Amino acid sequence: MKKNSFKSTLEKLCHNLYYSSESNYPFEVLSWGKIDVLEIERKITVLHPVGNLPEPFDLDDFFNKCIRNVMIGGGDRPELVAQQYRILADFIHSNTKKSILYRCGKIQVGIYIVLITEEGKVFVLKTTSIET
Repeated sequence: MKKNSFKSTLEKLCHNLYYSSESNYPFEVLSWGKIDVLEIERKITVLHPVGNLPEPFDLDDFFNKCIRNVMIGGGDRPELVAQQYRILADFIHSNTKKSILYRCGKIQVGIYIVLITEEGKVFVLKTTSIET
């Protein structure tokens, strides 16, 4: 899949999709070019206060938690939002060589879904979780 096509598809899939914690934050699509895992972790680290290191977490667990929270929380059309998360997860699994979820921070936690394409290009879905 071409870079612009991949990125634009991600942007469409994330449109009006918010990560719900103590606050609601949108997903932002970032393009980081061709970099290795150590450089990815370094880029995440510099975005947070000293002493906070990125920690990997299971991506499927993340999406399952998002879907569960949407269904429990109700709100506007929870079935549609849950379906939007499912479609995004399916796209990621079908169109990436590797995907890694990192969390970094304590109270204002950065969530980074790192997507590595077959061509080695790195895209990131970034959002924030507030955890007091």
